[in-house]
Amino acid sequence: MQLANNPRPITAAEGLRWLPEGIRLLRRRPLAWFTALMVYWAVISFLGLIPIAGMVISLLIAPALALGFVALAEAVDRADPAADMPLGPRVDLMFVGLRGEARGPMLRLGLVYAVAIALLVALVGLVASPESTGAAETAGSAASPESVGSLGFGTGQLLWGMALYIPILMAFWFSPQLVVWKGYGIGKAIFFSFFAVWLNRGAFLLYGASWVGLGLIFAMILGLILSVFPAATPGQLILAVLPASLLLMAVGHGSVYASTVALFAETSAEVGGD
Repeated sequence: MQLANNPRPITAAEGLRWLPEGIRLLRRRPLAWFTALMVYWAVISFLGLIPIAGMVISLLIAPALALGFVALAEAVDRADPAADMPLGPRVDLMFVGLRGEARGPMLRLGLVYAVAIALLVALVGLVASPESTGAAETAGSAASPESVGSLGFGTGQLLWGMALYIPILMAFWFSPQLVVWKGYGIGKAIFFSFFAVWLNRGAFLLYGASWVGLGLIFAMILGLILSVFPAATPGQLILAVLPASLLLMAVGHGSVYASTVALFAETSAEVGGD
């Protein structure tokens, strides 16, 4: 994708289009998305088996994998909608940010992302509510590590973590695309990504609101499942929720592509329709 030098300002209402665009892209080539998501989960699950190093590697390659999903969304969008044969799995697109000249800059971007996440975790760890601290002290040495961990990272810290993650999300929303497709340096890409989101904060607020609406629908469906199957085991619930979670991931990555087109696409053409 050819990207413009600067992000364009758009109306706030444009943010309401990105989630439907993600749904449209998923509907066009569900097999391609399913295959890419399976590859992603296989990689992340394998890295999760490696203590500490696996988590570090996951953070290092996170921006590259995010770019892979955006590249897949672009391929799906550009595919001939009249073609009878579906777009192939295109697993190779998942690793476009880790091949050739893109590998070095993307790993450096991943390093910055890993440091940002480490700082976020450290800051959240310092934010302890008086209630949780008092409870932990009362429990004393009899408290188990699991209970202390849950007390130490309670609802207040979760909210702090979500708030502190917002500027990180803004900084890395477009930066992988700008590093690989525009050739920007790491600092410049992060700055322009943050600036682009801030410039169009109205659109992103409405985009976030559309996610809240979709999340409420998802919660209602989950509540309905629980009411119909009250004796379901945790494993059965995971099997029921996992497909929907994968669908939401695909929609999310497709909407990131839609926002990239809306703000940075060099031509005036919008994301195409069927």
